[in-house]
Amino acid sequence: MYVMKVIWRSVLCALFVIGLTYGFLAHATEPEGHEKALQETHEATEVVEHEKGEAATEALEMEAEAHSEGEEKTHETKGEADH
Repeated sequence: MYVMKVIWRSVLCALFVIGLTYGFLAHATEPEGHEKALQETHEATEVVEHEKGEAATEALEMEAEAHSEGEEKTHETKGEADH
């Protein structure tokens, strides 16, 4: 009976040590609060910059279209003025 108690307590101690080891390793690999916030801020900044880039590209395309349409209208009005 005494041997069973010793084995049982040894098993419980081993599980406790395994749990502590796993907890420390999991805590060590997880980034700290300020590091995690910095990483999230960096990701959000990249997303915003990407969206700004897309918006700028669309604005340039619209400006180029408006400019080409303006040239076409200028050519039409010059042709009408010649007649």
